[in-house]
Amino acid sequence: MAAKHTPAPWVADDFCMENDRRVRVGTTDGTKTYYHSTATVCECWVGESEDLIDGNGRRIGTVEAEANARLIAAAPGMLAALKALDAHWTAAFPGGPDAADLSYGLGQIAPDTIAVWRTARAALAKAEA
Repeated sequence: MAAKHTPAPWVADDFCMENDRRVRVGTTDGTKTYYHSTATVCECWVGESEDLIDGNGRRIGTVEAEANARLIAAAPGMLAALKALDAHWTAAFPGGPDAADLSYGLGQIAPDTIAVWRTARAALAKAEA
């Protein structure tokens, strides 16, 4: 499936804009450490008003907003890594993690590896919905 999201790479500002109260994530050509003058992917706001409170009634601070922006900026790379893992495992086990036979050589895939594969597929499904 072709990506519906903004093409990578993405970069997050490494600081909260003074008087702006947000950290921006945007596209980059790979030569910039800040995304300024590139396309905005999203903005992570710092909570100062009632509309910037998380679901637990807690204001999001600058450090947390910056961490959120870095996580979002890393998303395209994480998506590519999950796709590569799924493709690798699927090549070896075409039936997927729920196949009746997940044996190889003299052994079988460990249950925790199967759980990781299922988690990876769930994350991929969520990202590509």
